[in-house]
Amino acid sequence: KLNPFEHPIWIEQARQEVNAALLLLKKAEPHCPKHLLPILSILNNHQRRLRLFDFGGGLGQALPYIYFPINHYSVLDGPQNCKMGRQLFSSFKNIEFFDTLPNKGSHYDIVLFNGALHYIEDWRSALKAATAYTPQWILISRVAVGSPISVFSKQMIDIGFPPQHIGEIYRWVFDIEELITTLADLSYQLVGRHPIRKTTAQGLSDERVPKDLVLHTLVFEHRNLD
Repeated sequence: KLNPFEHPIWIEQARQEVNAALLLLKKAEPHCPKHLLPILSILNNHQRRLRLFDFGGGLGQALPYIYFPINHYSVLDGPQNCKMGRQLFSSFKNIEFFDTLPNKGSHYDIVLFNGALHYIEDWRSALKAATAYTPQWILISRVAVGSPISVFSKQMIDIGFPPQHIGEIYRWVFDIEELITTLADLSYQLVGRHPIRKTTAQGLSDERVPKDLVLHTLVFEHRNLD
């Protein structure tokens, strides 16, 4: 069954978004979206250029907004998204796309889950896998906060105007305390909690999910990194 995020309609919309952002980058006018501002702040306030691993990063949609302070940028996603991403960023240096986890000997300063962690059924294992790259920071962006319990529920995916239905996928709505506890067990503490905007549980099949939620970018930092 086709993953909605590898549907041709989704890939085409993402391609258009990347091209629009690359045009702004070329003009040196990239306006960083609110959910990426905490990442940009870390990059801009560090003495050296950092390596970033975008876990579930699609076609690399985040890259144009944070490109200049980056030393190296790697994306993990499905084969079709990686193929398109390589085409879009073919002229860029120090950018890689992987459809399987990179070598565990690799090191990244930041691991980013940008609107991705809640689509991973075994999200705890994904976070543990992320720590194998010894990042100082783990950022979970565009995550819905406000549910008293963690719920795994089916979501209908509609995109575009007028909306086109491209499939369905199961996703988590997290109890944020469960996220905090899980990452604390991996030696990462919450150091930033940045609200982005209000959202709703529209399209989710589980009535236990509150209707009113708030998207956040959560910043976790390693407690005892040498």
